[in-house]
Amino acid sequence: VSVDFACQDRFHGEGYQEGYEEGSSLGMIEGRQYGTLHGARIGSEIRCYQGFAFAWRCLLHGYATEKAKR
Repeated sequence: VSVDFACQDRFHGEGYQEGYEEGSSLGMIEGRQYGTLHGARIGSEIRCYQGFAFAWRCLLHGYATEKAKR
């Protein structure tokens, strides 16, 4: 009976270790994919704001130049 428990403990430990390693690996892959997607969304939003600010800067600069010409 004690041999049966020893095998059970050994297989439980090996299964736990294999599952932990596989889960860690898959978690890293999934985390990278999520980070890439989320980073792309944030970058896109920042570029939109940057374009908005650039357009306003050009408009205001043009307005100041026209006002100085008068």
